[in-house]
Amino acid sequence: LEFRRVLFRSKVIVTAHPYPVLQLNHNLKVLEGGTITIKPIFYGTQLSFVWTPDSYLDSANIAYPKSTPPDDITYKLTLTGIGGCSVNDTTFIKVLKSPLVPNSFSPNGDGVNDFFYVISGETVARVNQFQIFSRWGEKVFEISNVLPNDYAGGWNGMYKGKPAAAGTYVYVLILGLTDGTTETYRGNITLMR
Repeated sequence: LEFRRVLFRSKVIVTAHPYPVLQLNHNLKVLEGGTITIKPIFYGTQLSFVWTPDSYLDSANIAYPKSTPPDDITYKLTLTGIGGCSVNDTTFIKVLKSPLVPNSFSPNGDGVNDFFYVISGETVARVNQFQIFSRWGEKVFEISNVLPNDYAGGWNGMYKGKPAAAGTYVYVLILGLTDGTTETYRGNITLMR
């Protein structure tokens, strides 16, 4: 019997791909009705993106989706690189609600709806300018640089020291928002006696 020793050599090439890296801003804010682009910071090779939930996104499979959420929402991004390695991160979008501007008030001294003023959540930092005009265009009230949610910064229904006539008036509000921008609102208010 003859035994031979056989030596096999094989060459194995191992390619190591870097693990994907992902970082999301964890606290974003958008004004009600507005759109925000979510901008993750990432690194990797041949990356795929999956955003969940896909609600209110323009696409759930792109790097920088745009979201128009009606309410607060948390998104999770799963980033998968070549070789199947994945990482996850989340971001929370806080929806800042628009200010509430009533459509009528009754300044009759009963302690209910006696003032016309801006009611706001955390969206409005200041009421930069607040003007009210009669239906003939005469300015009947003006105040500037006041805080929202304070009836002292609103109209009490008086004009030149006397009760203004019942009827419809036009208001113009210039609001300073918490993000540093301003917004102008125009509308009608009914004064009831």
